[in-house]
Amino acid sequence: MKIITFISTFEMYDKEELGIKPNTIRILGNVKAKKLLEATHVQIRRAYTKKAFIRRITDKTFWNGEWIISWNPNKILLNFKHEKGLTKGKFW
Repeated sequence: MKIITFISTFEMYDKEELGIKPNTIRILGNVKAKKLLEATHVQIRRAYTKKAFIRRITDKTFWNGEWIISWNPNKILLNFKHEKGLTKGKFW
């Protein structure tokens, strides 16, 4: 499992975690874009907190200079408070 991590705003995090908005849109540099292409899972962390969730990536689309990363909201992999040692996998 290769996990790429993004930080989400307070306004978007709850929508993403609940599946109302099962994607994130990002402008990435070359290094982070390469890591995204290798990633199998996405971790979304709520800004300024330890609250986070992980989902399996279902689609990665590059459109108009931005990456759209999507996941299936019905397949909950893990919700957790981000603490050392809680998950196994390679994090970026």
